[in-house]
Amino acid sequence: MGSIKRKRRVIGNPKYMNSYRAELSVMVDILQYIVNHATMSNHHIELWCDSESVVDQLNSKQSPSLTDMTAPESDLVSIARTLLRTMPNVIVKHVYGHQEDDIPINDLPLEAQLNIQCDGAAKDCMRELTYEGTRPPP
Repeated sequence: MGSIKRKRRVIGNPKYMNSYRAELSVMVDILQYIVNHATMSNHHIELWCDSESVVDQLNSKQSPSLTDMTAPESDLVSIARTLLRTMPNVIVKHVYGHQEDDIPINDLPLEAQLNIQCDGAAKDCMRELTYEGTRPPP
């Protein structure tokens, strides 16, 4: 068993950025990472996410409606679903966030401990970000 840790900024208009888009961006990033590392595509992989909405959206077997396709994050949902269809060995699961509020970290399952680390890294990245009012380079 292993884990992958990656850190990158989620680019978007700060006025409209939300945790749902950030979580979806991370899922797309890690799925693309798996695709680009072909040796991984033969292994059983579990992706854990603390956004139940993201997990439900990515695990949905329903085809998106026209309304779904015009939703603000439909671009990321579409990319993630397309990537997941090519990798039947990848499973997306939900992990409850902030479990450390009630249980000592060392007593939590590995996926909960990793989620705590990811949340901390995301907060660090957000604090480091300075918005200068200009668009990033393409």
